[in-house]
Amino acid sequence: MSESNLILQDIIPRAISAPARPRRVSPLLIFGVVILAFYFAAALFAPLLAPYDPYIYSGDPLERPSAAHWLGTNDVGHDILSELIYGTRVLLTIATIAVS
Repeated sequence: MSESNLILQDIIPRAISAPARPRRVSPLLIFGVVILAFYFAAALFAPLLAPYDPYIYSGDPLERPSAAHWLGTNDVGHDILSELIYGTRVLLTIATIAVS
């Protein structure tokens, strides 16, 4: 037998029979998965979560935050919270295109 064949016969059985060590899950991985789950849930349930239609005027321009508009309104009267919630759909679409 050649020397390289003897080396492979020594290595292969040890590699196959070695027990697999359990891997520790990183806290940063869990944090990232939770944030992604939040974004996906917000995008999926945007019509249920958004208090107003983001394309319809829902108040006076530049209203301050109140009980009716938690983050206020923008310069044309659209609810900012609704725009942010619907914006997650655009965010995830662009991120998917950029990654693929």
